[in-house]
Amino acid sequence: MQADRWERLEQVFAEALAQPGAARSAFLERRCADDAELRLEIEALLKAHDAAGVLDGEPGQATSSSLPASLEPGARLGAWQINGLIGRGGMGEIYLATRADQG
Repeated sequence: MQADRWERLEQVFAEALAQPGAARSAFLERRCADDAELRLEIEALLKAHDAAGVLDGEPGQATSSSLPASLEPGARLGAWQINGLIGRGGMGEIYLATRADQG
């Protein structure tokens, strides 16, 4: 993207963010009347900006439905059999497992 194009996109996007939600469409109609591609790019940025993300909630507010299920004892992962959960935190879980493919 050309530097002047990027500057225009940044400027119009910032101005669009300052508009109340209901006024954004009319604002974009005026500011992007000569550039339909720019309008599409800015609308995509606004949609992404307005969407709630995983980091938008309060810490500790994750629900069990938003977290993957833990592995149950006895579950197999390749050559490994899960004996139990050792700990959970950050972005993962740690399991005690034994090799189950050796006779």
